[in-house]
Amino acid sequence: MCFTTKDATLQRALQYVALGWSVLPLWSLQDGVCDCPRGAKCPSPGKHPRTHHGAAGASADPARVKRWRWQSANLGIATGPTSRLLVVDVDPRNGGAETLQRLQADLGPLPPAPIVKTGGGGWHLYFAWPEGGVRGKCGGNGIDIKGAGGLVVAPPSVHQSGARYTWEIPPDGKPLPCLPASWLRWLGGDCYTDHSPTQDGQSSTLVTQATKTTHDTTDTTDNAGHYSRGSQTCVCDQPSNGQFIDDCIQGSLPDRPGQRHASVFKLARLLRGNTEVAVWPPKKLRGVVNRWYKLLAEKLGSSGIRADADENWVDFWEGWDKVRCPGETGIMTAILERAKAADLPKVALDYQTDRTRLLIKVCRELQREVGDKPFFLATSTVQSLLGFEDRMAASRMLRGLCVDGVLRLVERGGPKGRQASSFRYLGD
Repeated sequence: MCFTTKDATLQRALQYVALGWSVLPLWSLQDGVCDCPRGAKCPSPGKHPRTHHGAAGASADPARVKRWRWQSANLGIATGPTSRLLVVDVDPRNGGAETLQRLQADLGPLPPAPIVKTGGGGWHLYFAWPEGGVRGKCGGNGIDIKGAGGLVVAPPSVHQSGARYTWEIPPDGKPLPCLPASWLRWLGGDCYTDHSPTQDGQSSTLVTQATKTTHDTTDTTDNAGHYSRGSQTCVCDQPSNGQFIDDCIQGSLPDRPGQRHASVFKLARLLRGNTEVAVWPPKKLRGVVNRWYKLLAEKLGSSGIRADADENWVDFWEGWDKVRCPGETGIMTAILERAKAADLPKVALDYQTDRTRLLIKVCRELQREVGDKPFFLATSTVQSLLGFEDRMAASRMLRGLCVDGVLRLVERGGPKGRQASSFRYLGD
């Protein structure tokens, strides 16, 4: 049973909004079962949004927050650029405490930061979002990085275990600490400025070669003692990515009428394949989407498009947050190259064709990429990546790997293989 009252949850949500964080209501629990339409079959009970647009629907507008229905709701905070938040999620049940200790030994200690004790017995560590973004890399083995497009469950929400999320070290309204430069490099931050005190107490500025600029900051005293360093600012100049964006536009334009909706989602999928562009808020890409629509109108004529430019923008916005597996560029290309260079798993020796063996290696690399979580893979991606005759052949091969125990299907995707299913790799 969720014990959160409407007034207490709304009051806490408005406190987070006052800190500049975007919030949203989440589905809650009734006797340990999610009260969303999926009920007992929900894969994320009490942790997913009630809003139509998922984490993209989060808001820092007090008037809008007050209009939402908070009765028996859990409370979520959007991470990434929208709230200027990067959260390190530590799950001790999967070895997160040991992993965090190892990472700090390798990368240096984390500065003191606000900490939430989760209902599941883990911790959320709150840090400032670096302007240059990060790749949202999962640390694996009980460590997850909550960044662009993500969210965290926040106090006073209730976990499926019945325990509440609570603040161990609450935010005090002062600027959040940044991750150290070594952690940003590990996470794939492309450019950042880190202002951290050196051993002699002086502030040093570390700037990537990409920006070649420095930025002045003024340190503030932390009277509460939550932070070991002063006010921090992470800033960078956004890369242009002009050629990449042009390639995405040309690569997603449909050939005939009736394909606009699927094609604008393909545009979103291609754009999210770039680690720099993937962390941009969708509004930054509005000009790109409008340019795509103009080229589409020139190609098909106004009679070949049923939706206007504004409707097309809404479709893109909704699709941006639904992209599970970036396509054709970016991570899948890197995964394929890593798989080709990797040793052959023992389980793959039972198969006769090089294509099936490569598929198994790709699945192994995808599992390594996400750590202990399921990975997403669409049959359309398998078809285009590995040269299967059609999506049915790709789907048949994935089903075969599940039957043989190489993979386990966690959740089936959308129709016709266009939406990715989630799997776990069970091989060696």
